[in-house]
Amino acid sequence: MAQMTHRSLWCMVACFISLGGCVHDAGKDHVTETRPDDFTGDSVLLGHDADSQALRIQALKAYKAGLAAAMQEPISNVGDAWLLQEINRLAPDQALQHRINNTVESNMLDPFLKLIDPCAPCVELAAKPGDGLNRFYNYMLAPFGTPREQALSLIHDFVAINSSGYILTHQFLLLQWAEQIGFELPENLVIKKQDFLERILQEQLKNLSFSDLYTERAAILLHFGNQDPSNAANWVQTIVDAQLEDGNWGIYFETITFDGESISGELGVSHINALALLSLRTYLDRY
Repeated sequence: MAQMTHRSLWCMVACFISLGGCVHDAGKDHVTETRPDDFTGDSVLLGHDADSQALRIQALKAYKAGLAAAMQEPISNVGDAWLLQEINRLAPDQALQHRINNTVESNMLDPFLKLIDPCAPCVELAAKPGDGLNRFYNYMLAPFGTPREQALSLIHDFVAINSSGYILTHQFLLLQWAEQIGFELPENLVIKKQDFLERILQEQLKNLSFSDLYTERAAILLHFGNQDPSNAANWVQTIVDAQLEDGNWGIYFETITFDGESISGELGVSHINALALLSLRTYLDRY
């Protein structure tokens, strides 16, 4: 793989500061008597107290406003489309699926396209991952590439790093992505996912301010984990309170550092919208 330019590298890093996908069978963990979309202030969901019902009303209102706003924003990359695809698996919407399909058609050469199109081809991996953020990019590309031995070696190397923040969330996501696209992982790597979830949780419990990273952690923990209801409620309340009047969640300036190299920039509004919406949708369906 050719070395990436600074501009293209930031675009890809920004794209993949995003949530990986997983088809979760919510019925195995939670039983709901009424779908959240049918929930109004006059109805009662069994098993929820008054405070919980009030938050669910707020969350549903925020979700509907956010989804309407998201439908007005262009889907800028495959990562954001994947987040929206996860939302659409929880609450199917024909208009949203149409937009995701259009993203597939307009990104046929994207090496990460398997995230949203299982028929997309694998890519040839670089013989060496390189340095700095280019190394991070090549690590994230590993499950989507060949040869398999090289892919597995890159995955092992990446998850062995002691990290935090965006790198930590992406160590979890890399394993989740691999499983989703059918890359068979050895048992020790499958078990590693739970360790990453626990470390992400410990970071999230210390973080009380809304940000892109806050929302990414919340989305991962809610969508892939089985969280304490009080923690889930706190995170969702923060997301609801941070929503702007136009239904969006704004644009945040972030910095990513890996292997001695840093890059900073603004993540598009569609990215944090998708993370917030997935957090809200998962909360409404599972908690």
